[in-house]
Amino acid sequence: MRADPLSLVLAAGLACAAPALAAERQFANAPFESHPVALAQAAALERIGARIRAAEADPDATASEESDADGDLALIRASLGAASPATLGALESLLDGAEPAPGAPKDPVAAARDLLAPPDVAGTAPFRAALAAALLLDEGGVAEGWEEVAEGEPEARALGGEELRSVERILGGPGGDDLSGEAAEMLARLDALFASEAVNPEEAEGIAQPLVGLLEVISDSDLYPGRDLGGAAALVLGLSRQGCAALARGDGAIGAERLAIARRYHDALIADTLGLMAPEAGATISAAFEPRATDDPAEACDALLGALAAARTALTP
Repeated sequence: MRADPLSLVLAAGLACAAPALAAERQFANAPFESHPVALAQAAALERIGARIRAAEADPDATASEESDADGDLALIRASLGAASPATLGALESLLDGAEPAPGAPKDPVAAARDLLAPPDVAGTAPFRAALAAALLLDEGGVAEGWEEVAEGEPEARALGGEELRSVERILGGPGGDDLSGEAAEMLARLDALFASEAVNPEEAEGIAQPLVGLLEVISDSDLYPGRDLGGAAALVLGLSRQGCAALARGDGAIGAERLAIARRYHDALIADTLGLMAPEAGATISAAFEPRATDDPAEACDALLGALAAARTALTP
């Protein structure tokens, strides 16, 4: 494990800083603003890796997760396919329960990590903290997995547990030499939870939320990109502009991938609020993000970008 600032602070036992202070301070780092594509792709890849490991342990564990796998692949398919078709093919084969083709990387998830996020970015404390936060709290993450277990979906236990293993690897514990203090105790509580009988569907989130707040203080990073709704809308607008520009220059694969990333941030950060504050813009955005919303991509992009600009205005104080 690299001795970066996050690991050093954790190892020093300074993880007891109160997460409640996070909402009252300005952070030095905004990883979701600085690296939105790399973080979305890294989180998608970790979810794919967790799904592969869970299926290897129990083929029934991910039987109902095919649509989620397709959604995650949509966030990385064009970029990874351009960098290494063999690595992409190996991931797709493993998700289908098949053996990768001869010559494929032995560990395609690890190979894809190196290809999608430059080490000088992926190894930094803010990026690692943001990736852990996404895996803990995003749709399809650890907290939601436990909620599904508690609500009678036992197959979600294996997948949620594997996603938690990913978080532990990213942060260096529990059981790692680089993690101690309150953060390690929270990870250990999540670990014990997934080995216990489900009772309270909100219990994992009740641990994960304070853990993310703690990571904010430790890494001096804003790990809640939806905290600033106007900024979140600007993020979605910027990614959508990139996707539409790629479509306009004839790069359909990258354009579709970038729009898929924009849609994921939209759905996670602003969609619900837009439904209340700017329902007309929200409806236009949701319709424009739908695949094949129109036979004219330029027309769909015009509608999307116009509605997102209106949304940014509506959500900015």
